[in-house]
Amino acid sequence: MILFFISFLAFLLAGFGLGGGVLLIPVLTYIMGIDQILAQYLGLISYIPAAIGVLLFNFKNNKTDFYKIIKLIPVGFIGSLIGALVANKINVEFIKKGYGVFLILFGIYMIFNSVFKKII
Repeated sequence: MILFFISFLAFLLAGFGLGGGVLLIPVLTYIMGIDQILAQYLGLISYIPAAIGVLLFNFKNNKTDFYKIIKLIPVGFIGSLIGALVANKINVEFIKKGYGVFLILFGIYMIFNSVFKKII
């Protein structure tokens, strides 16, 4: 039951664009004892229903351009395929460290961005 509520909360966070994987992956690895790679796969798969839900909501409210989406689907598919092939060739430790550096730099950017918006 707890896993259901955690998954539902992660689904909602993903639907709002806040990154449900931030909650889902640590829960799967630390609480459920699932391997990190499998947890990341499950996290990525969990975005599919959230993305479909957001698309349907935006279609209903006429906030989505169908023709732009049709043009972006092949590009997204090709990009994800290339990314998966490259990720399989790179050392996992390098990816972990690179992702950590990315999070730190992005966090610094977000802090400075919000501070300067308040000043200006």
